[in-house]
Amino acid sequence: MDRDGVRVKEIMMRRLLVDFPKLNKNSSADENDKQIKLGYNAEPCEIAKTVELSSKDFWNVSNTLLDYRSELWERIGGTKDGFIQVVEVKFKRFQWGRPLYINTEGHEYARYVGRERGDIIIDRVDVSKFANSLNYDKIVDMLEVKGYNDYTTV
Repeated sequence: MDRDGVRVKEIMMRRLLVDFPKLNKNSSADENDKQIKLGYNAEPCEIAKTVELSSKDFWNVSNTLLDYRSELWERIGGTKDGFIQVVEVKFKRFQWGRPLYINTEGHEYARYVGRERGDIIIDRVDVSKFANSLNYDKIVDMLEVKGYNDYTTV
């Protein structure tokens, strides 16, 4: 589906762990990444929508995160079945580059912006990689409640 030159496609149930900075509402992806390094919350997320942008549009969006973009975000956010609903924003033609994960919490701007931890939560999860997260116990509890009992801790 195309909307104003932006290619949008729906993704089915991709779940992953996303690092969100403790200090949110940052105006750019660079500022947001710096805040993640200073302190983050690792949260289980589910991709509700993927937006693929040209490199020019990705640069523009990533440098103006607080601008209102209801056509992109559709106010996607909040929690469903224990997973934060996010919009994945990535480059249209390239596999490189780190996508942004947007949780609007019902707003028309990128209220919470995170980066993928790199571990997809589906059947098997190695939570030892999340040991530096302040939400480590929360993640383990969530995995057990959701039936993800096949995980390894070191």
